Amino acid sequence: MSPPYTEEQFLEVSVRVLPKSKIAHVIGKALWDQGGDIRDVISIGKLVRKNDGPEEVEQIISTMIKYGNERTLN
Repeated sequence: MSPPYTEEQFLEVSVRVLPKSKIAHVIGKALWDQGGDIRDVISIGKLVRKNDGPEEVEQIISTMIKYGNERTLN
């Protein structure tokens, strides 16, 4: 079964669902590497602060993987 999006489409959708986030592309890329669920892009987008960078995004994703429920980040 092929994924519902290509990587390029996933990144484009990530930017569209997080229009106010300057780091939406970074969030999308990091989550694409984790299995690519747009719902997770939205969840991470809600947790990222305005001044957060790629390191903070990775830390949030790592925390969600470690402590999240079964659906979170696969």
